Amino acid sequence: MKEYYIIKPSILNLEQRLEKFPPNFKFCKDYALWLISEIIRKTAYKLES
Repeated sequence: MKEYYIIKPSILNLEQRLEKFPPNFKFCKDYALWLISEIIRKTAYKLES
């Protein structure tokens, strides 16, 4: 299994948010964190260019 590194904002408390507002569909927390990390990474890359 490969190891992946993600960028997670320090102010994001996904567990608390999911507990307070649970989704009414199948939700994968790992995928959500990866997606947030990709958005941050691509946005930062565009700002540098």
